[in-house]
Amino acid sequence: MVVDESVGGHIAGPARRFGLGCVANLEQPDSFAATQEVVANLGEYRRRCVDYAQKNWISSTRRGNTTASTANYYGSKLPVSGTVVIVAYCSRAEIGECLQALQQLAAQGSIKVIVADNASPDGTAQFVADNYPWVLLIRSRYNGGFAYGNNQGFRYSVGDWTLFLNPDTRIISPAIEILAAYLAEHPQVGCAGPQIICSDGRVERSTFPFQNVWISLLNAFGLTYWLPVNHIDNRWRMMHNPINSASVDRLLGAAMMVRNCALESVGGFDESYFLYSEEEDLSLRLKRAGWETHYHPPARVQHLGGASAKSNPPLSVASANWSRCLFVCKHYGPAAGEIVRWTWFICIAMRMFLAALCLWNKNRRNVLAGYCLSLKSLLMLSYFARNLRPLRPDNNPTGAV
Repeated sequence: MVVDESVGGHIAGPARRFGLGCVANLEQPDSFAATQEVVANLGEYRRRCVDYAQKNWISSTRRGNTTASTANYYGSKLPVSGTVVIVAYCSRAEIGECLQALQQLAAQGSIKVIVADNASPDGTAQFVADNYPWVLLIRSRYNGGFAYGNNQGFRYSVGDWTLFLNPDTRIISPAIEILAAYLAEHPQVGCAGPQIICSDGRVERSTFPFQNVWISLLNAFGLTYWLPVNHIDNRWRMMHNPINSASVDRLLGAAMMVRNCALESVGGFDESYFLYSEEEDLSLRLKRAGWETHYHPPARVQHLGGASAKSNPPLSVASANWSRCLFVCKHYGPAAGEIVRWTWFICIAMRMFLAALCLWNKNRRNVLAGYCLSLKSLLMLSYFARNLRPLRPDNNPTGAV
């Protein structure tokens, strides 16, 4: 049985799936804000969804731009304590090991696993559907970006928290239990992140200060290696993680557990960002809403790094530079944004000149192409949205930053 409940022609919000023995047929929302009518009833939805998921197989049908499907969802006597959301794009080679590390908890009914595929051309979605039928798969008809994919997954979340994972990560058990317990013990914490381990065993830097004009200028000129302290009180050492659990400005977006009520309170991820800076933007909005972000190293996650970025390195470089200026302009004003924009334009032009003279390896073409696209994006404010970012069907790039 499939129930079609449209709300204003947009979505039949997740909160309307109340013990119906089915999953409603959903249309693609125009933005995360389109789901706000649902949020008021989301707590009741979660309670009933837990009962339903333990007793029934979840299935759904396709309508509009998104298909959510799963052949089987494991039921057990254990409550669904939270959700894992994985945004995938050209991640077929990496996502299998990521999902295998989650399978035991999913089989116990302790977590719900969602994969939001951003129209991967390499068959990632079909690979997940064929080999991991217990995963709730969301197929998007276009690549809306990392923030967009996270919001799509969050629409179907249950429990008290959502763990946002990259497809090139591997959970080191019991990282999920440790982070969930930490959130339960610290009600003021809205977001918690684990220690990130590189594939070679090194600890990856995963805590960062918020970008502002000063820090962005240090990064632009490469001075963070020589001036690791960026505050007079020496609170931030930019090149190192805290040794123990600590409150931080922001975390690496590869793995972070967010309290669902905190994410709802700030309206989810900002879909203005395509790739990079979206987790920084979320952390700053959580902080302004009264929530803390903590780094908790007892929980550990392995990270290979750059799975989605490798599919189009020049676009990734351009997106990183464009997103940085978008963040500064949004949170510190147009004047700060202009300072950062032109400073980075000059520094990237210098780097491009040096790379053209000195760089002679297999990455030379990608590096130069990334710098070239970055310069165009910074010089012409709407270039990235008009020419580089895959457009949503309802997207109007004329107002792009």
